[in-house]
Amino acid sequence: MPVTNCELDLETVYDKAYTLMDLNICKKLKTDEIYFYDKKHVGELEERYEALSLEEEHRRIVNDYDACKNSMMSRAMELAYLAGVEAVLAILLVKEQVA
Repeated sequence: MPVTNCELDLETVYDKAYTLMDLNICKKLKTDEIYFYDKKHVGELEERYEALSLEEEHRRIVNDYDACKNSMMSRAMELAYLAGVEAVLAILLVKEQVA
């Protein structure tokens, strides 16, 4: 039985969006040259960072900074994707109302 707009709740839409997002991102990352280039260099930089003779407090500050920056970028990516999903849903609802 087809699902009508009335039967779709926002939580279900977001859950499906996150699932699709994960699948789409994985598929795109597998073939993205920039991602592979950056991934290779992250590994090299990580090794160089670990070789530095930093005091524990300084290393913790750098690690916290890196974790915070990564978290912020991941969240921005999620929000950007969801904003796109919401835009597409809005367009589809407008098209359905016009039809």
